[in-house]
Amino acid sequence: MVDTGRKLNLRSKIVYSITFTMLLIAFIVILAVSHRFKVVMVVTGSMEPSIMTNSLSILDKCSIDDIKTNDIVMYRSRHGYSVTHRVVKIARDGDKVELYTKGDNNRHIDRHPVTEDNLIGKVVKTHNGIAKYISVDMKVNSILDFGTVVVLICVMTFILGVEVILITKGIRYIKKGIKNKSTVR
Repeated sequence: MVDTGRKLNLRSKIVYSITFTMLLIAFIVILAVSHRFKVVMVVTGSMEPSIMTNSLSILDKCSIDDIKTNDIVMYRSRHGYSVTHRVVKIARDGDKVELYTKGDNNRHIDRHPVTEDNLIGKVVKTHNGIAKYISVDMKVNSILDFGTVVVLICVMTFILGVEVILITKGIRYIKKGIKNKSTVR
């Protein structure tokens, strides 16, 4: 009977160690990735059908020098909105680079070029499948912090793991108590 108690104690230590290690790794990945990548949501139809309204995309916060014609970029408009459009032309004058963009679903090129100052990044991956399940007000800021999402998932997973461990221990304690009562009688 003593061995079983030691085994459970050892099992708990292993589970806690694995959980702690996973959280530590997730934290390190978040620090490394969150400075370069963001999960963004496109909240207009200007890029349909390439990027559907309310779809999620991964944005690489790269330099303007990394952008090529036909890339999809997100930039901050003069009014403070995040705009996601395709680069149709790049103008270079020495060190100065200007990107001319257009929404796939728009008739005309955007009025003001994108510069290094208002470039947020380049869309590297889009998931349109989630768009039909999400409804977002247009006034919502379209950038979701990737690090925050990962941290929330890790915390929720940790809490769920702890709860499963506690429930399992509680069930074992109850079963042990029932077994001891039946042997006493």
